[in-house]
Amino acid sequence: MSDFRNQSPWGTPPGGGGSGNGGFRKGPTPPNIDEVISKLQSIINRFLGGGKGGAKPIIIGLIILLIVWTLSGLNHGLTAPFIGALWAEIYGVESLGTVKALLHAGGVFVSALSPLIFGYLIDIGFGISIMVVMSILIIIVSTLLPIYNKLP
Repeated sequence: MSDFRNQSPWGTPPGGGGSGNGGFRKGPTPPNIDEVISKLQSIINRFLGGGKGGAKPIIIGLIILLIVWTLSGLNHGLTAPFIGALWAEIYGVESLGTVKALLHAGGVFVSALSPLIFGYLIDIGFGISIMVVMSILIIIVSTLLPIYNKLP
C-alpha cells in the first residue's frame, strides 16, 4: 500500500515531477488542491468552536450535504416544467420534437466525447489541478454565454 503522508492523493502528473503544471509549460502553477482544502478547513475551524476532532466536521459535512441535496432537488424538480415551456415558447410547438431530438443527441455525443478528451489531456501530461481549473472555466463560460447572447 502506498503512503500519502507527503504526497497528494492524486499522485503526480505524468512527466511533471510533482509541480502540478504538466512539467513542460512555463508560467504560473495552478493552486494546489490540498492547500486550498486545508485553508478552507482552517477558516471554518476559526469560526466554529470545538477541538481538532470530534463531531464538528461530521456535522458541517452533513449540513453541506443537506444544502446540496435540497438545491439539487429543487433544480431537478423545476427543470422539466420550465424547459418544456421555454422550448415551446422559443422554437414553437411545431418544431419542438426536432429541437428536443437535436439537443438530446448533442448531449449524448458530448458526454461520449469528454472521456476521450480528458484521457488525452492526462496522456500529454496535464495534472488534475489544471483539468479542474479548465473545467470550471468551461462551466463559467457556458453559463455566461446565454446571458450575453440574447435570443432573437
